[in-house]
Amino acid sequence: MTATPGGSEEGTRPEILVMRSVAVLAILVHHLWEPWLPGGLAALDVFFVISGYLVTGILFDARVRDGRVALSAFLARRARRILPSAVTVLLACLVGMFAFVPITDWGRVAGELAASAVFLENWALIAAGQAYAAPDAATAVQHYWTLAVEAQFYLVWAVMLMLLLGRGTGAGRKRAATVAIAVVLAASLAVSIVWCAVAPASGYLSTATRMWELAAGALLAALYRRIPSFRIALPLSIAGWSAIALSFVVIDPSVPWPSWRALLPVAGAVLIIVAGVPTRARRWRRWTDNALTRNLAESSYAIYLWHWPLLVFTEQAIGHAPSTPQKLGIAAASLALGWITTRWVERPLRFGWLRQTRPLATLTLAVLAIALVAVPPLAVRTVMTRTAELYTAIAATPAAGVCVGAEARAPAAQCTKGPYRGLTPDPLGDWEQVSVLHGMGCATDNLSPDIESCHFGHPGGAVRVALVGDSHAMKLWPALKVIAEDEGWDLVTYLKAQCEFTAPAPADAANGCRQWRNSVTERLRTDGPWDLVVTTGASHETGGADAPDEFLARWQPVVNAGAALVVVRDDPYVRADVHACIVAHLHDTSACDVARAGALHPDSMADTARTMRGAAVVDLTDLFCSATTCFAVVGGVITHRDQDHITDAFSQSYAPYLAAQLAALEPALFAR
Repeated sequence: MTATPGGSEEGTRPEILVMRSVAVLAILVHHLWEPWLPGGLAALDVFFVISGYLVTGILFDARVRDGRVALSAFLARRARRILPSAVTVLLACLVGMFAFVPITDWGRVAGELAASAVFLENWALIAAGQAYAAPDAATAVQHYWTLAVEAQFYLVWAVMLMLLLGRGTGAGRKRAATVAIAVVLAASLAVSIVWCAVAPASGYLSTATRMWELAAGALLAALYRRIPSFRIALPLSIAGWSAIALSFVVIDPSVPWPSWRALLPVAGAVLIIVAGVPTRARRWRRWTDNALTRNLAESSYAIYLWHWPLLVFTEQAIGHAPSTPQKLGIAAASLALGWITTRWVERPLRFGWLRQTRPLATLTLAVLAIALVAVPPLAVRTVMTRTAELYTAIAATPAAGVCVGAEARAPAAQCTKGPYRGLTPDPLGDWEQVSVLHGMGCATDNLSPDIESCHFGHPGGAVRVALVGDSHAMKLWPALKVIAEDEGWDLVTYLKAQCEFTAPAPADAANGCRQWRNSVTERLRTDGPWDLVVTTGASHETGGADAPDEFLARWQPVVNAGAALVVVRDDPYVRADVHACIVAHLHDTSACDVARAGALHPDSMADTARTMRGAAVVDLTDLFCSATTCFAVVGGVITHRDQDHITDAFSQSYAPYLAAQLAALEPALFAR
């Protein structure tokens, strides 16, 4: 049985239809129920192989039919295939942004919308240092990175084959093109292995690391001749489907990808296409050649486009992960919207009047459609950026005699002109991360057990101070850095998110806390002596029945070595949506304040320190709260970046008051 590389229009070979159906369902299940199908995103690798195979087949067919590869005709055909559904979903996402996304995120989401419209979303994510589907940062259009990879491939591939194949039908030109495809495959695979080992987040998204998967399908199209005999085809088909199924269930989504690991689903897809549908496998043909499979396969592209924004917007609307009934609703809506978009948007444009227009006219309409989607988000982003610049300018120039930040709550403050009436940090700008120390290489990432330590203030100074603890301790760093610079201290950081300075717990092995805590204890011993060790921790994480004994076991060696130990009582907890609340009430942020009674969690670290000889407690609560209320904004400074992490700006503002309490406890540290 002979077949052209691409089969009929856009590849209607039964095995390709089934692969498309299975792949889109795998992605849907993975995103909704990841534990059921941990490797479901390997379906993307399958899609890339199929795309490379079909697109290269189209280009080779054009060369045989017309004697040349016409770039404009090819791009027009791709535009008719891709843009109707892509533009429809992007417009829906633009509306969804205004409806469901907090205004504080409009600038970032609008930027990704524009990048998606021009098929550069993968590079936009890489430039932003953003991993795909990262928690608390995923937008409704991040999945457009795959379209970006394919669109970039289409352009490069068409130009390359147009130059290599030239005019005519000489076999030598096709051999040269085949060799070039093989070289691209090998080079891209090598790049993928190295890049993913060094920078897995960007390696996952890069066109350079994905090109080999598309080239695998392209090489198959270049070499493909005929479906083999039943005796050969059936084992190949079984092996291919087994490889893909194995990929879906055994691949760990946390490992660097694609790299060499993606060879399994890629090889599986290649084997299935080579095997085709064995002519004597009648039962298999009933599964592959039926209306349900055809409709699901034809709608797979639109289903993929719809499923992710439906999931993201649902989570933003309800404020938490969807329940099982809600997930079932998302799945059903994805399938329904995918079919509707394919039936009533894509097909009428792709196979209707637009198909009869000249390629140049089609491409002109394509550019206009892209502009229709890209320009409004760019306008939104520009407005948000200009507003942020205005807030920054205002925040930088408080008048003399105005109390800024914690000073407005200090009992002895001389606020002759009242508290600062501006607002900083800029609530409409890029919101600060939990700590800049991660980017500086001065704090350990969540899953690493390694110590990342830095010196601040005056390295080698006479007074040596260690700051130890979790992300709440990181928020003491801006204030302690100011004190260290003023007093000539050598301030050294030993910090790791979600790891309080306490004895190891059974669950600590999962995120490296056990090893990190043991290493910090040893480093404090070998890097000493210390004059002062400062720590704090998330009070909602440290309230177990054994907490006092665990703290004492970790702290006693520090005190025995001669250091003063100071525990800073944990900061108040505010609304989980404090950032969005402030943006919604820019002229009266009191709507975002909370009752003091509910904001202060029991703090077992501070309670333990009060009973320990050689330890003391600093309590800064009154800088955040009155007797009844804890404020979202104090002296024009936003106190919290989220529910339980304060802003760097407020930490800096309370440096004099932290210094005063430390001086009362350890006056010798301020007299050298």
